[in-house]
Amino acid sequence: MSALPKVEPDPLAFTLRPDGHGSWIVEGPCNGCGGIFVSREAALEFARRERRVLDEVARHVCYTPPANAVETLPGPAVRLVS
Repeated sequence: MSALPKVEPDPLAFTLRPDGHGSWIVEGPCNGCGGIFVSREAALEFARRERRVLDEVARHVCYTPPANAVETLPGPAVRLVS
């Protein structure tokens, strides 16, 4: 058994990737939001802003975590794909 805690993927993570034409594509969780941006910085700012909103929704009084949730370290909130 490993002494390191298990790292689960973040269900609210965004994926950022270049489109091959100088723009950046952002895909939100379950493709619920996203867009095409002229710069990496603009794409990252969008992902950070939207992530804060999703975190607030997850803290809402009506939100209930899965019953089988275990204590884990969060995975990355933004995945960069080349």
